[in-house]
Amino acid sequence: MNFLNTNLNGDSVDASKLAQAERPYAETMTKTIIEPIADPWQAFDFSTHLAKMALFLAEAWKDEHPDATADSEDDLDECILAVKTELAIAGHAVGGPAGVMILTGGGSSVICTACQQVLSLPNR
Repeated sequence: MNFLNTNLNGDSVDASKLAQAERPYAETMTKTIIEPIADPWQAFDFSTHLAKMALFLAEAWKDEHPDATADSEDDLDECILAVKTELAIAGHAVGGPAGVMILTGGGSSVICTACQQVLSLPNR
């Protein structure tokens, strides 16, 4: 018995039928990946969401370091490093275009702004 062209019931499988099998979304997926977005306003604005994530992570870091201030360059550097590290972990986990953007430093300015903003606030 040859398992490559026979199923368990003994019916042979025709390779040409498999090649012609209906793939309902294959053409749509290819077009979506290859063709650029026709209207740039339809593009997803990732920077606002990245800013929200960076702000959340900076606030979490500040909660763990209540004495940190924006005047201290060391505190600011530590906050930025912690937020970049957490976002890099998230970017690696997410993958795809969003992950690549995060991993290649696409949110660096947003992260710096978030840390500066959080460290400038008075302690809660």
